[in-house]
Amino acid sequence: PRFMRASVNNVPCTSELLGTSGLPLSIAVSPLAVDAATITLPVVDLSSDATAVPTPGAAASSQPPPGPVRCARCKAYINPFFR
Repeated sequence: PRFMRASVNNVPCTSELLGTSGLPLSIAVSPLAVDAATITLPVVDLSSDATAVPTPGAAASSQPPPGPVRCARCKAYINPFFR
């Protein structure tokens, strides 16, 4: 699906069936798409205290929070690119 993507998941076997269904059949071609094998994702080390975001009013802890950093108020995950 990275280089070619069809507008429908199942292609009708005859042109008559395609005409009766009324579904547009098209293919989006992206010849310059980046291959997934070449993309390197940044890794966030959550084991150190440097990545732990202090929560206002919370007592300091020697243990970092388990998993990704979350908002203390609404429990949403914080974007890793957040500044």
